[in-house]
Amino acid sequence: MVFNYMSEVILSTEIYMYEGIYDAHNIAIILNAYARVEKLDARVFEHLSYMAQQMHPDQFDVQSVANIVNAFVKVGVERDVLKYLMEFMSVVTQCFDAADDLFAPQAISNIANAFSRVNMVEDVLFDHLALAALMIPPQEYNPQSIANIVNAYS
Repeated sequence: MVFNYMSEVILSTEIYMYEGIYDAHNIAIILNAYARVEKLDARVFEHLSYMAQQMHPDQFDVQSVANIVNAFVKVGVERDVLKYLMEFMSVVTQCFDAADDLFAPQAISNIANAFSRVNMVEDVLFDHLALAALMIPPQEYNPQSIANIVNAYS
């Protein structure tokens, strides 16, 4: 019951009226909340996807991208909605400076794994993520992030 009401609250905001209400971080946390409880409301995921795709890439950070793509992949949204959102998130990710310290091993592994799980492995995206991974000092890696990155590239 509460999920239905929350969905209606989200859907009551016109897609083009997101500014001041939703930003990339807010979209990411909402999508992850739905994904965490394995609640797919296709209307909400599509609505928030359209909002995100209207934003300029500089409105995102690496963690928001990682959270958004993983939420979409986890719940299994309709293929076209997923495809367009993932293509946009690929462009957003490539806009980040690979040398930026916002690229953490966990974010790289989450983004790479999300794209890999839906068979959307693009050389240019994975090359960019690889460059970012190479710029992170070795001591910042843990076994989980190493395993996830290796799996995503396999």
